[in-house]
Amino acid sequence: MGRRLFFDPQLSPDDSIQCASCHLPSDAFSDGRAVSIGFERRAGTRNTPSLLNVLSDEPNFWDGRRDRLDLAVLDPLVNRVEMGNHTLSEVVDRLSANTGYRQAFDEAFHEGDQSISETHLGTALATYIRSLPRSPNAYDRYEAGDVSALTPQAKAGLQLFMGKAECASCHDPKHGRFTDGRFHSSGIGLGPAEGQLATLTTQALRDNQQGATLGSAIGSNAQLAALGRFLVTHLATDVGAFRTPSLRNVEQTPPYMHDGSITTLTAAIDEELYYRGLATGRPITLTANERDELLAFLRSLTSAPEANAHPAADGRSDLTPRAASGD
Repeated sequence: MGRRLFFDPQLSPDDSIQCASCHLPSDAFSDGRAVSIGFERRAGTRNTPSLLNVLSDEPNFWDGRRDRLDLAVLDPLVNRVEMGNHTLSEVVDRLSANTGYRQAFDEAFHEGDQSISETHLGTALATYIRSLPRSPNAYDRYEAGDVSALTPQAKAGLQLFMGKAECASCHDPKHGRFTDGRFHSSGIGLGPAEGQLATLTTQALRDNQQGATLGSAIGSNAQLAALGRFLVTHLATDVGAFRTPSLRNVEQTPPYMHDGSITTLTAAIDEELYYRGLATGRPITLTANERDELLAFLRSLTSAPEANAHPAADGRSDLTPRAASGD
């Protein structure tokens, strides 16, 4: 059910945008753009993160404003920049007008006319995202005992990752996810808010927006978006702090950082080393050879694409196009 919804443009008011418009299976469920392009070709303010390896009970979005996946998946639907609906009830009404969806929701949730609801819509989409495969990569095979899975260059890069380069201090390899799930300020992306921090933080405290409302405000205001985690916690220490992304499939998801401002993986390495050195007071310098070794290791985190990550062509076309009769 969630898979059908994910690839269905009926979730937008004019049948122009689907979840997969910004989360492309071919790009590890990101979109290759600096920032997302949504409803009526409106540009957002943040880079589209990959949906692979998402957990149900971790902070969602770059600022962590949702801690439940089944709620997080609904926010883009009512984000005026992303999918353009004013309310979730609009989406429910459109789906309810489709005979195929009425039958499919009832088969999935067994609640008759009540089967199509905001709650079940979120449950279905979240279930699909959790089902996306986490295919083993070269690092996984190496950790499982295949010492030949990593090249000598990548093995040297792993040592740098865990040691001299200090990457693992935030990109924790525990459970193979390469993120600590926490929020850090790297100094990147505060440009739009420069000279306006006092005004912007005061505005954020006054408005105290949350959830989907906060998401819409962030999507249409780059200055506000630059405040990061502060918009959720209202803690001064969280100004400019963003969630540590997973590095799995990182080679497939350029550009990088929350604002998509870093175009290549090599440049992202250099930026991360520079700001980590500033944060710790210990500059981190890698030779050209060491940088290549670290890059080789990061590339070993790429998984092979999975055919079942794409929508099924099973002939049930009645679930996608909306007929003129509303049926």
